[in-house]
Amino acid sequence: REEDLYSMPPVRTAEFGGGFVFSREMGLPGNIVSRNITQGALADWTDGEVLRAIVSGVSRDGRVLFPIMPFHAYGTLDREDIYSVIAYLRVRDKVTRPVPPTEIDFPTSLFIRFAPTDPSFHTRPNPRDTVAYGEYMVRAAGCADCHTRRDAQGMAVGPDFAGGYEMLMPGKFLNRTANITPDNETGIGKWTKEAFIARFKSRTEADYRAMPVAPGQPNTMMPWWAFSNM
Repeated sequence: REEDLYSMPPVRTAEFGGGFVFSREMGLPGNIVSRNITQGALADWTDGEVLRAIVSGVSRDGRVLFPIMPFHAYGTLDREDIYSVIAYLRVRDKVTRPVPPTEIDFPTSLFIRFAPTDPSFHTRPNPRDTVAYGEYMVRAAGCADCHTRRDAQGMAVGPDFAGGYEMLMPGKFLNRTANITPDNETGIGKWTKEAFIARFKSRTEADYRAMPVAPGQPNTMMPWWAFSNM
């Protein structure tokens, strides 16, 4: 990701090519490196093997993925939606680049062996049922993963969506996630629907790619550049 741009959009020439490091300095139990998910790495994988990694957290070689990859959430989505994700990854531009291995500290390296679960696919709700469909979209976007306070092992220890998850980011500034529950004082309880939508639509992806952030100045990992297109 472009760490010197606001919202850290992905490097255009290496999209889906992996290499972003969720590091010990950020409070993680090791250095967790995102993998290449283009045909540069997945060409020999079957669709079933890709499916298992996405929804169960098990790589082709049997290695368990660190659950910063939200496979628990993806395993509750509609099977057809996951098939569509795989189809899309198959036609993305191939990226071939070296990606360092993930290093997970003991004892977390043992604990995560119990993380994989069988998927429990659900039918995607009708968009007209805005609450059910909203819940589905929140799970698909992984909102709770960042907007829930977590301990040093990456386990959730705070109320869902109440924020407070702290990450020390490149440049040594502290990124603390926001409360997105409907609390009137600390959350979004006073936001109107129009204000919520406007916050997501206030800038285009191109805008974020033209917003430099000086070294050491606050930035965010919130992918506004992606959500602005929804």
